[in-house]
Amino acid sequence: MSARLKPIEFKLLQNANDLENDSMKEIEIKMSDYESLLKRFNDESLKERVIKVLLVKQNNQFYCIGSKCSHYGASLAMGVLYKDHVRCFLHGACFNVKTGDIEEYPGLNCLPKFDIDINVLNEVYLKATLEQLLDLPKTKIDIDRLSLSPRRRTKVVIIGSGAAGLLCMDKLRQKQDEYEVTVITRE
Repeated sequence: MSARLKPIEFKLLQNANDLENDSMKEIEIKMSDYESLLKRFNDESLKERVIKVLLVKQNNQFYCIGSKCSHYGASLAMGVLYKDHVRCFLHGACFNVKTGDIEEYPGLNCLPKFDIDINVLNEVYLKATLEQLLDLPKTKIDIDRLSLSPRRRTKVVIIGSGAAGLLCMDKLRQKQDEYEVTVITRE
C-alpha cells in the first residue's frame, strides 16, 4: 500500500461513553488540523474544508457514515434513528447506518461508510484515507457530466418508472433539446 493511500485515524470522541446508546452525533473533521498531510495534494484550498460525518451508536456498536442526505444535503443528525436506519427529517430518505446503503427514496446515492476503531483508552477513531474523506459523493446528479454526444439529439431509453427512472427522466427532460427520451414500463 502506498503512503498516499495509508489509512489515518481521525479522533471522533475522547471516550466511547460520551455518546449514549441509540443516539447519533454529527462530527466535524477540520482538514486544517491535518495540514502537513495535505501538502501532497498541491491544493491550498483543502485546508479550509470541513468534513462532516455521522457517528451512530446502537446496541453498543459504533457506525460512521456521511452526514448529509443524498437527496438535498440536509443534516441526518436532525433525522430519526430507528433499528439500524436513519431517516432524513426533510423528505424521509432512509439510509442503513451499518453500510450507508440507501433504503428508501428520495435519496439519490448511498452514503460513504467509514471504519471505526476504539483503542485501549476507549477513544473513538474514524479510520480512512484522506482520499476517502475528501472525495465524498455529490448530493445532486449533474446531467451535464454525462458522456453523451452533444452534436445531435441523443436517444435515451429508460426501463422502469420507479424512483430512479422518474428522476432520470426528469433530469433529461430539463435538456429536452439534447435528448429524446423513451420510457418503457410495465403499464
